[in-house]
Amino acid sequence: MFDTEDRRDRAVTKILKASFRWEGVVYKLTVHNFGDSEKGKLVIWQTSANLLATGEDIRDAIIEHVLQIEPLFSSPFEVRQIIDNDMPTGKWAIKFDNGGPTNFQKQMKMGRMTVLITQEPTGTCRFCGNSGHTIFTCTTKSDKELGAEVVRGTTGITSAVNPVIMEE
Repeated sequence: MFDTEDRRDRAVTKILKASFRWEGVVYKLTVHNFGDSEKGKLVIWQTSANLLATGEDIRDAIIEHVLQIEPLFSSPFEVRQIIDNDMPTGKWAIKFDNGGPTNFQKQMKMGRMTVLITQEPTGTCRFCGNSGHTIFTCTTKSDKELGAEVVRGTTGITSAVNPVIMEE
């Protein structure tokens, strides 16, 4: 943990300049800010729920969760189920279009359960382990893939479809 963003940025710069040699090969270090969810950056969450949960259940839980932790944050997002060896799992991937909430919390209420959320590293795919893409854009054949169904939602306080006007 760093006291200020400036100190963090200087440490990251210093680490990026570092390299080491092992068995005659020079390696450069790679650094990512943990949980960095600045506006506009691609933010992907993964969560585990029960096997009977639907995409709509996850969408509604995400909307409620973000409303509790950061009510003014607004972003469209999509939810897709993670498939493992052609079988549905209780795991879900969530991709925010406008970055994620800055107040990230690992525990989310979903009905009477509490489920865990992980924020995926940017630029690294959890399915194939390669850099340069995410699970939402992975084309490498592996045991895991995203389901075809896409459930969309929007976080934050949104205006009512039919606003109620009070008259005197």
